[in-house]
Amino acid sequence: MEIGYTYISKTPEKEVKVCGKDLDVSFKASVNVVKALKGMKMENAMKYLDNVIAFKDFIPYVKFCKGAGHRSAIGGKGGPGRYPVKICKEVLKLLRSAERNAEHKPGIDTKNLIISHIQALQGAKRKKAKPTGRRATWATRVTHIQIVLEEMKENEKIKNTTTKKNKKEMKKEIRI
Repeated sequence: MEIGYTYISKTPEKEVKVCGKDLDVSFKASVNVVKALKGMKMENAMKYLDNVIAFKDFIPYVKFCKGAGHRSAIGGKGGPGRYPVKICKEVLKLLRSAERNAEHKPGIDTKNLIISHIQALQGAKRKKAKPTGRRATWATRVTHIQIVLEEMKENEKIKNTTTKKNKKEMKKEIRI
């Protein structure tokens, strides 16, 4: 059975896909980790995740941030954040797998890979028995993570950032 990705690339010959299914990690933590990594170069993302695992850097919590303490002392950044070590280890495994996949795909330079799409999805509920032989169960959810890396050159990144137009410029183009 083929995995259905929610992202369609414009250049499929320059992309690498990897998917983690049924990961036993928190969905809420994975949403924030995914948001922090989107658009990063693969090498920088791997270093960033290593720093989070070593408690040298933190993941800023934008969503599901109730009760998260502010981390202004680290790197001069402010705002609520945490150190979700378990999800960072899983995403790091997926990025390493994607790097190995890219090495085997002809015509792709692994140093220019950028995370163009990364998404966390909720999986099915799974029943898990409570400890000490009690009859009750917990319903835990699993998480699926999809990552798509694309090869981009420095020139392409500059072009993409400079093509943004404001509303006035768009109205002028429409009138002509």
